[in-house]
Amino acid sequence: MTGVLGGAQTANVQNGLPVQYGLGNDPLTHYLARMSRHQLHEVMAELKFLATQNKEQSKTLLQEIPQLPKALFQGYVVYLVRVRRAGRKRPLPKCIVYGNPKHQGITQLKLQRYKRYVAEERAIRKLGGLRVLMS
Repeated sequence: MTGVLGGAQTANVQNGLPVQYGLGNDPLTHYLARMSRHQLHEVMAELKFLATQNKEQSKTLLQEIPQLPKALFQGYVVYLVRVRRAGRKRPLPKCIVYGNPKHQGITQLKLQRYKRYVAEERAIRKLGGLRVLMS
């Protein structure tokens, strides 16, 4: 993992001037910026797996490369969408239903889509220019 991400960043001088890390001009950020979305997604999945399985190794990795989280999450927006837990209630004015008694149900209706899909659609509708990743 550290080999893919460049290992520990020790050189902090470019062209005779000191480099300020964390401002988007460090080598790790440039390396990650050149990667494709698919490769970035693989790196994120690998880091997530590493954080859940090998906590000590992930701690040492983050201590060796402190600018890694900033470089990885530089273009991400976390957006919270709430979806009601309860079932769907048929919208009827004054609860008056006409027609066959079989089709007069109001409260026992089930949502035809998963709540995750509903939340993703709401996020896409609200943030049109962005993509939904890893929801």
